[in-house]
Amino acid sequence: ATAAFPGTFSGQGQALSLGNMADGNYFRVTLDGTGLQNIVFNGFRINGTGPAPLTWALSYSLTATTGTFTTASTFTMSTLTAVGSTTVPSFTFPAGADNNSSIVVSFMATTSTKIGGGSPANGVIHLDNLSFSATASAIPEPSTYAAIIGAIALVGAAWQRRRRRIAA
Repeated sequence: ATAAFPGTFSGQGQALSLGNMADGNYFRVTLDGTGLQNIVFNGFRINGTGPAPLTWALSYSLTATTGTFTTASTFTMSTLTAVGSTTVPSFTFPAGADNNSSIVVSFMATTSTKIGGGSPANGVIHLDNLSFSATASAIPEPSTYAAIIGAIALVGAAWQRRRRRIAA
């Protein structure tokens, strides 16, 4: 029997539902990492209906959709189990993602085998808790800029005063 899962995860509310996913189909998320460093794609949960594809690849590109995609992980959906049963672990992007406005993460079905067995796969998947974490790049406070400008002004005034003394 094929199990139908709702578009929610217990205790989490609504999940992102993607319909009619088959072998070779993909879903992409774009991240603007401008001003960010040490970017991590946090772990998330996934489930699907019995006819959804069984295996998936999670990959990324640092040059938008025109770039080469690097596989970060592969995972297999748990067969006909409770909602939210498959957890995909987090991964850290390489340093090239720091301050990068063109990061794309791709979820691609890599098999025509269904979660419920048999083929061809063509069903709904649900993603929950998709998130990123990062540290912000250091940006000086306005008082820091004021101190720098003040220091330059003092050096300029001292230099001007010294020039006047030498000329006199």
